[in-house]
Amino acid sequence: MKRNNISSKFKENKPIQCDNPTTEDESAQVLKGPWHRRDFMKMAAMGVSAITLPKMPVFAGPFWLDNNGHLIPEDKKLSAEWIQSLYERGKPEVYTADKNQLKYIGMPVGGIGCGQLYLGGDGSLWLWHIFKTVYSREKDHGQKLSAMTLGGHYAYPDKVFDRETRPVEQGAAIRVTANGKRQTRKLNADGFSDIAFRGEYPIGHVTYKDNALPVEIRLEAFSPFIPGQLDKSALPVTIMRYSIKNTSSIPTEIEIAGWLENATCPYVNSSKVGLRRNTLIREQDRMTVFSTSEALHTEGGKAPMEDVIFEDFETGSYKKWKAKGTSFGKTPVATATAGLPEKGSQGGYYVSSYNIRALKGKPNNSTYPWGKITPADGYTGTLTSKVFTISHDYITFLIAGGYHPGKTALNLIIGDKTVRTQTGRHSGKMAAHFFDVSDFKGKKARLEIVDNHRGIWGSIAVDHIVFTDKRPTDIKLDEREGYGSMAWSLYRPGDKSQAALHLKEGASPDEILDAL
Repeated sequence: MKRNNISSKFKENKPIQCDNPTTEDESAQVLKGPWHRRDFMKMAAMGVSAITLPKMPVFAGPFWLDNNGHLIPEDKKLSAEWIQSLYERGKPEVYTADKNQLKYIGMPVGGIGCGQLYLGGDGSLWLWHIFKTVYSREKDHGQKLSAMTLGGHYAYPDKVFDRETRPVEQGAAIRVTANGKRQTRKLNADGFSDIAFRGEYPIGHVTYKDNALPVEIRLEAFSPFIPGQLDKSALPVTIMRYSIKNTSSIPTEIEIAGWLENATCPYVNSSKVGLRRNTLIREQDRMTVFSTSEALHTEGGKAPMEDVIFEDFETGSYKKWKAKGTSFGKTPVATATAGLPEKGSQGGYYVSSYNIRALKGKPNNSTYPWGKITPADGYTGTLTSKVFTISHDYITFLIAGGYHPGKTALNLIIGDKTVRTQTGRHSGKMAAHFFDVSDFKGKKARLEIVDNHRGIWGSIAVDHIVFTDKRPTDIKLDEREGYGSMAWSLYRPGDKSQAALHLKEGASPDEILDAL
């Protein structure tokens, strides 16, 4: 499904009176073509912190895993000197881009118990751990809670999961017109080099300046936080308030736009499962884009062809595949092999690039598995199938492993182009997925299982690849991670405020502003 971003802009901030509020409903188009990780549903927000800035005094620890496997224990071992410093009047510390400090900042800007969302040092939002998951604490499910839950981000802020497990497309931009000259900049480190961050929890302050622009922009970002009032502090809300000052003596026209991906059901990438819908709601004091995901009705039509099992790896060999590199070894792995992280495969064999075989008796563990590279994750390689003719509407399969788009994935390749791809989800639990290949019937294709990531969750596992005409009914939208709704609102919109419900993939700030 096409990514459905929304954005808004304004030129002045006069309240608009709406005697008859209206609702405009537009459905996301169901497009055919290659689907990527952002192609099926889009938009979001929430939070919690956990970062150590360079050169800050050590105030707690050292921490070690407690009996429950948590890095942050109940006893924080806070030093007496640090506690005393809380009572001393100090001067707010400002972190700047020129000192390369902003990349370490992650300030919580979501409600209590609403997941994790950080305000970055340049005003961007990151670490979108807000989606409902299927993770379980039960050992027999073969899964672990993510390192975010266990405190991994607290100890290793710039290493864990490459900083993002599921990035969400979000941002803001400003367009300044003065003396007949127009400039457009993103409100982040890509658009400004003079950025300052000051954290005064629960509010983060970000300032943007540039000698070539006759304006100064200030951002205040926070979530409602009222000590003693849990219900009002547990709202899944992030507020971003921008103020703009004309620093010159000439008239200046300002346009500012913000956009946010509809990221509901973020790991679903097939239009056959459902579609994302953005609905514009106009009210007297706000303009809101309400984003949801909706299931499709079961297909009818022609009688299906008989299913064909393309590969279940039960021969214990790579007879249909060509292996390169070191990660997949010379044969599939036996399901009963001790030390493998994957659970839920079918039969006695499956493919795994978690190469414990290459360790040859070397230890495969670490004190902090989310902060250090596990040796079995340190191998790379590919498995490429023989060429086949696409004869059915769907290719179904089981997959587990790391969420590293383009690096740990199962790819469908036609010619030299990857037309379908699916990653793992930072989980050892084998999950059912499928490719809709109805558009490619009769074409020659091949499958590629790729592991090109040596870091955390640097592995991929695949099993039971089937060609079928029956759309998988067990992949239900309302049971997928992140099913729900999101909203993006502009409060007190001026009479020139507008919204765009659908933006093209990779639209530039100028293209976004021009679409409004």
